[in-house]
Amino acid sequence: MIGGRRTMRRRRGLGFGLGLAGLLAGYAVVTGPAVAAPDQARQQTEPAPATDAAAAETAESVHVAATDGTEPVRQTEAEAVAHAVDTGERVEIGAFQGESSQTFANPDGTLTSVQHAQPFRVVRDGRWVPTDPNLVAAADGSIVPRAAALGIRLSGGDVASGDETPLVRVDRAGRSLALDWPGPLPAPTVDGDQVTYPEVLPGVDLVVDVGVTGFSHVLVVKTPEAAQQSELAELQFDLATTGLTVQDSADGGLAAVDTTSGAPVLEAAAPVMWDSGEPGAAPQGRAATDATAPDAAAVVSDPAEAAPPGASLAPVDWRIDGDQLTLVPDQAMLTDPATRWPVYIDPIWQDTRNSAWAMVASGYPNQEYWKFSGTEGVGDCPVSSGQCNDVGVKRIYYALPTPYSGRTILSAEFRVTMTHTYNSTAKNVSLYRAGSGISSGTNWNNKPALSVLQQTKAPTAKQSSCTSTNQNVGFTATAAVREAVTRGWSTTTFGLAATNESDQTAFKRFCGNAILSVHYNRTPTQPKRADLTMSPGGVCVTGTNRPYVDTPPTLFMVLRDPDHSSAHTEQVRGEILYYWYDAAGTRVNRYFTTGWKASGSRFQYTLPSNIPQNTPITWEVRTGDSHAWSKWSWEADAHANCQFVYDSTAPAAPDIDSPEYLPLDAGEHTSACVEDDQHRGGVGIYGTFTFDSASTDTVRYLYGFNTNPLPDNVLVPSTPGGPVSLRWMPVDDGPNLVTVQAVDQSGLRSAIASCLFFLPTRLAVGEWGLGETVGAATAEDARGNHPATAGAGVTFGVSGPGCGDSGPQCQFDRAIRFTGDAADSYLATTSSALVDTSTGFGASAWVRLTDDTADRVAISQDGSGEPGFTLGFDAGTSGNSRSRRRTCCRWAAGR
Repeated sequence: MIGGRRTMRRRRGLGFGLGLAGLLAGYAVVTGPAVAAPDQARQQTEPAPATDAAAAETAESVHVAATDGTEPVRQTEAEAVAHAVDTGERVEIGAFQGESSQTFANPDGTLTSVQHAQPFRVVRDGRWVPTDPNLVAAADGSIVPRAAALGIRLSGGDVASGDETPLVRVDRAGRSLALDWPGPLPAPTVDGDQVTYPEVLPGVDLVVDVGVTGFSHVLVVKTPEAAQQSELAELQFDLATTGLTVQDSADGGLAAVDTTSGAPVLEAAAPVMWDSGEPGAAPQGRAATDATAPDAAAVVSDPAEAAPPGASLAPVDWRIDGDQLTLVPDQAMLTDPATRWPVYIDPIWQDTRNSAWAMVASGYPNQEYWKFSGTEGVGDCPVSSGQCNDVGVKRIYYALPTPYSGRTILSAEFRVTMTHTYNSTAKNVSLYRAGSGISSGTNWNNKPALSVLQQTKAPTAKQSSCTSTNQNVGFTATAAVREAVTRGWSTTTFGLAATNESDQTAFKRFCGNAILSVHYNRTPTQPKRADLTMSPGGVCVTGTNRPYVDTPPTLFMVLRDPDHSSAHTEQVRGEILYYWYDAAGTRVNRYFTTGWKASGSRFQYTLPSNIPQNTPITWEVRTGDSHAWSKWSWEADAHANCQFVYDSTAPAAPDIDSPEYLPLDAGEHTSACVEDDQHRGGVGIYGTFTFDSASTDTVRYLYGFNTNPLPDNVLVPSTPGGPVSLRWMPVDDGPNLVTVQAVDQSGLRSAIASCLFFLPTRLAVGEWGLGETVGAATAEDARGNHPATAGAGVTFGVSGPGCGDSGPQCQFDRAIRFTGDAADSYLATTSSALVDTSTGFGASAWVRLTDDTADRVAISQDGSGEPGFTLGFDAGTSGNSRSRRRTCCRWAAGR
């Protein structure tokens, strides 16, 4: 048995839900320091937080995300960037869309991410729709929300309809939790997002409120006589779970954790009960019409959703016994003659998302107001309203994701909806970066400190409601988000407080619908060691293996930026640092900054002739764009810098020639290599490489491909100083490097000569996506060259794995199905051969095998007497051949 009793909560928020921590892939934890922009000094400090007057223009200029579908969307980042450049307007990236997040490509190549505290859209029938918790009748007689983030299903009443659905069932990704009333449920009445089951006991109604991410249920005990029923001594709800284990939570409530990972997926805070409050008291949340008498409590007009002013509250004990949840109401309240009826008994269920909001009140220092519904106050509650009920000073905290590791934060804005001010006089309210996070146990006594001021404002314009798009007050939050990147915070908590918490005329009301809009540039990629070479000198090495060079080397580097794509050219440049230690042991630094080139280009810089000889010289590089520098090439790896020793007496490095791969170097007869970016030859195509030394005493050559010369790679010329040749076959496309050294009769080695050449990447000769609709007869080749005709045993347009639980009518991820009968279960092209099997080639397919007891062929090509090749499943083997990925995206065969 598990159970508990907690401090009562005065105010509840809807919420029983599946947390992303247990079921969905989230953003990585933010790591890494903030990086200064290339055009700024290497040491940078943050500006002081802006005041309202100084930063109003900056905050208001941040473009806040539209959530009503009016902004254009392109599926991939490259497509979104291209469309943004073409139109001059930002474009949402479909692949990054989430229920609570948006990412936009901007025309200048930067990105903007918008994180919402509350989900604002969900997927229905393969498309995004706005969230809508209003309830409708389902075909099976149950009651469901129109568009919620969870699969919530309520009973349609089993007395009249015969519906066997429990009181509440929540499903997602194969995990579920269900609660059921122990007796028969009458036919309910539905009002928006609320369902009432009347007279579940004499004089007792059961009310269920549904939100976008969860639900709560309240027993309404209407009379003292009803309270005397024995069933109210202990209320027993049937509890059933799938894939979850219910246990005590860290905050003293309940937690349903994933049975496999142990991660919290669902949570419920301890329940509370309250009476109807002072006779004639206005319901909490009814906004005052007098500007000097603002409403001081939450915007909730129904006492079944929150305690009204002057209400008495009491905690409700609870326990879990196997498959039952038992609530034990406070009998003192139920029998007290001073109790005002009805009495409301409210179990509270909440989710575990990484975004949250909470209010704290000084007048109720031990009480929590976690994920409140509607709005809450900020500032000292004005007692002139008659509704403060000794609540005192209020603050609101918001926790929002900050998944920006490796990003350069250009600007950030926090926005939220304000619905009420004391009067039209402008009074300041301030946004802070809080000193710690919040949880369902956050109250005034343990509230986070207001650590770092972000901005102060004095807003007066108000909205009449809380929506996902009407945030009307914005604060600059750039400093907080930059700090989150530096400190590795995946979530950052903000605090909203009246600047003067003793001034009751500064009281305001805000919604829980905060958003954090972050404009960022992805930091250029840290240069890889494999992309750093020098000639003479070869690949990047350090320590005892450092090369000796006879001339100041030319340094080569390939620099990249993740914002570069085929649709958007990102310009980058490099900063090179080379240094040595003089005779006194003092480090001597020299810097050089390259010009601008497209990301992925090869940069070079020849060191000056006055560098010292016979001492190790170290060099490193970092990549810059118009906003920031990457890390230096050596950072995070002490051996990732590059070294060499300049010695002009060393033997001359050999010349390297290859008519197939280095044709431009044919007329050049020194170790310098005439290179270009032209792609030549290909994987599997041999080329001849000739090494020739200008030194007449050379007796052998050491060489290497994509490595420095190896001691076992030896070629001996027919006469000293003569040339040598070999045939070599590349095995990788892209850049390849050849290195060579000449060795004289004394065993002295020359500097390493190196040449870089490029091999093309070959496209597939045939590629079939298999996404045709029902009734198709042919699978189209992606390039239109080799359509494949289907046999009678092939079914087009079936639901692919990306459809999930969407059903057989899902069409946004289509696949095909084979019967497995060799006679008619096939796709065949009219071409007899797509690949030349006498040379190297490749073929791949993504399949879902439903029967592993027999051999299966996925791809084959006809040959003479037997297939030229086959690709499939061998039922007679074991090991890796029996492992199958149950995904399908495309079939491909190529070389």
